Amino acid sequence: MALGFVLSGTVSLHDRLRTLPFPEGITVEVRGIQVSDQDFERVGSGIRVGLLLKGVEPAQLGKTSWLDDWSLEKSTELELAFPLSPFYRQDVDGRDMHLHVAGETLQANFSKRDGNLHALLRYEVPVWQGMRAAVIDLNGRGLRVAGGGPCNV
Repeated sequence: MALGFVLSGTVSLHDRLRTLPFPEGITVEVRGIQVSDQDFERVGSGIRVGLLLKGVEPAQLGKTSWLDDWSLEKSTELELAFPLSPFYRQDVDGRDMHLHVAGETLQANFSKRDGNLHALLRYEVPVWQGMRAAVIDLNGRGLRVAGGGPCNV
């Protein structure tokens, strides 16, 4: 059983979905859907669900995995469409910090290009226009959240 949220669209019984980012190339089938211990045939966005999946063992999925119908783009780079907090006074250009996106906190290298902040990740993650993100300085003193808001794809 996989627990999580439906971020967009719907999930239905017998949908075939891919796993992101790992393990690459595995397709799963939705064999059961539960919300608050009740069975459903279809659920929509914003719902916390338990999914019974065929085609993958729970140990194969990472702490955070995404399931999609091949409609999400994948990228190792994100352009952050938000300014950093005016209260965060350290320079982020060229630094390794953390980026929190869609339930996962990942290490990223940040750079300033064309007046925007870019994040370079170590592996591909699913991305979509307007995806929310937060820049976090886990090694910082004082304020650790450098900023947050939407991303451009």
